[in-house]
Amino acid sequence: MAAVFECLTSPFCSMCCGGLSVFAIVVLIPLGSLFQKDYRFLGEDWLTEARREDEHLIAAKNCFITAAMYGGFPRLVGHVLHEQQAKGAHVAAPTT
Repeated sequence: MAAVFECLTSPFCSMCCGGLSVFAIVVLIPLGSLFQKDYRFLGEDWLTEARREDEHLIAAKNCFITAAMYGGFPRLVGHVLHEQQAKGAHVAAPTT
């Protein structure tokens, strides 16, 4: 169990989390813009059964909110990496 905790709190895991968060932001913001403009090539698989007029605006708002939430993770990662650098930890893949 200690090895799992050590891996999850390693600088490498922090870098991975930060990178995935940045990727999510890069994907969600343009996707939200497409929903906001009611881009016709998005298909209809994402629509609910009610088929309300403003569903594309709700989807866009949810994409932007999620992107903002993911925006906090790179800041947290930066803080963790700064703290671990102060302790002398190296950014490397964990070994088991």
